[in-house]
Amino acid sequence: MLRIRANGSTRFCLDKQVGTEGKYGIWSLHEASNSEMFPGFQAGRHVAILPAEPKEGQEVEMHAMLHPRAPQDEWKPCGKGIAHHL
Repeated sequence: MLRIRANGSTRFCLDKQVGTEGKYGIWSLHEASNSEMFPGFQAGRHVAILPAEPKEGQEVEMHAMLHPRAPQDEWKPCGKGIAHHL
């Protein structure tokens, strides 16, 4: 499990890596995590992070995804955060 913190609080709690897209790792949100909302009240349950498999304390770039096969032009930028392994 991987926790991404930004601005002093947890931004995403990720369960497992489910794939890759280029240099990004595609991760599913932990079942207790809030979904990332998209237009039309659609709930995204996946996040693309760069680097794909961050080290403890490494900064990551985050993008929410509506589904794990969503094309990159549909990803929702979520900023940067710090990775912590649980």
